[in-house]
Amino acid sequence: MAEDLHDKLSPTTPPRLWVIGDVMLDRYLLGGVERISPEAPVPVLHLERTLDRVGGAANVAQNVAALGGVVALGGAIADDEPGAAVRRLLAQAGVRAAGLVVHASAPTTVKTRALAGVHQLLRIDSEQRAALSAREIDDLLERLHADLPGPDVVLVSDYDKGVVGAALVARLRARFPATPIFVDPKGRDYARYAGVSLITPNEREVHLVTGIEIGDDASLVEATRALQRVVPTADVVVTRGARGMTLVSREGQVLHSPARARRVFDVTGAGDTAIAALAVGRALALDWRDALHAANVAAGIAVGKIGAAPVYRTELLSVLGRDEFSVKLIDRAGLAELRRTASLLGQRLVFTNGCFDLLHVGHLRLLQEARAQGDLLLVAINGDASVRRLKGAGRPIVGEEDRAAMLAGLDAVDFVTIFDEDTPLETIHHSRPDVLVKGGDYRRETIVGAAEVEGWGGRVHVVPLVEGRSTTRMIDGMKPHARPS
Repeated sequence: MAEDLHDKLSPTTPPRLWVIGDVMLDRYLLGGVERISPEAPVPVLHLERTLDRVGGAANVAQNVAALGGVVALGGAIADDEPGAAVRRLLAQAGVRAAGLVVHASAPTTVKTRALAGVHQLLRIDSEQRAALSAREIDDLLERLHADLPGPDVVLVSDYDKGVVGAALVARLRARFPATPIFVDPKGRDYARYAGVSLITPNEREVHLVTGIEIGDDASLVEATRALQRVVPTADVVVTRGARGMTLVSREGQVLHSPARARRVFDVTGAGDTAIAALAVGRALALDWRDALHAANVAAGIAVGKIGAAPVYRTELLSVLGRDEFSVKLIDRAGLAELRRTASLLGQRLVFTNGCFDLLHVGHLRLLQEARAQGDLLLVAINGDASVRRLKGAGRPIVGEEDRAAMLAGLDAVDFVTIFDEDTPLETIHHSRPDVLVKGGDYRRETIVGAAEVEGWGGRVHVVPLVEGRSTTRMIDGMKPHARPS
């Protein structure tokens, strides 16, 4: 199943989606706390940096783009500094944003969070609810059509800030009678979603709409079927946090899909990621079981990041890979995201590289000491063609996929990547490690990337060799001895 799902999520023609809804800016004030204020019993945050990320419908759209979809976004912002930041970030994410209309009466919604390390101290919301007029809705839809005609799926992200209402949904249904319309809902008035194909509330929202207490799977299904009496055209996928997701279809199918989180740093935006992955999966004709599985995996990756950070298709495919070690395998496109995540969490990223053709005790000592130099260890291995150029015909003994899987199976190793060049310099530039580690057969001046790492404030660490242990010696020892004639 994993191999088939991997192929389905790697189409030759990408899915095309519209995302419409409430657009906002998530602003993070990042720093550390070392004392309590003398003015009041509150922590003093020493501000180190400010980070802006798109939120709401804009985060859904950037996740669609990161997952390989072509996406156009419709919503409303103001002609202000946060609105300009939203446009800039969307352009960087590859989201088509001509569908953003400008509100004259309301500012761009901003949610500001103060974080000490990974711990959130405070959130400040700057927002003003403003409904779209009929003319603004028409303008938004025409802009979307000009940006991306003929979407495979229309995804509506409702944060109850005024963009989404019965009028918008009715216009969409009239315009797209045969196109699936998915809604991530808000509030208690689900009648405004009449005619849509899918609704994705969380458990609390299902309870608020139906009044039914939810304590187990049976009561959840009962409440969901009551909700479907309000929107009879809709399948319902209920997001359940640590319990995953549950589908209740119009035809009566009930399907539970467990959560897939590996580590939780921040749940911000995880729901946006889940519905984006679900929509992309259904646009690619995945059945419900596979689509829910992919969405759960994507949400599990999202909660391992700080803030509303997108989940990239490369990350999703690695976790959906063929074995348990694939969660550690990342390609070059994922290296920059690894660097960003490590920086946000204040983690030191350690880098080492080599062919690692036949693992021996010298390799294990190197990797264990490398891991001790920081918080995360990234191991870059030469691809097969690179090994042949460096070591000659007959090498490698072990292929790159098996070498990567063996390394990923070691507790000391957090991530593995494969490079095809003769040196790891490009990989070092993309990952920007804090510590560069090599074995004792290298001097600092001969280590590739040493000057670059030290140039951005990192350091180089050389691990003494284990005497008499090398791959070449192992291979020579396996060769048959010449026999006298």
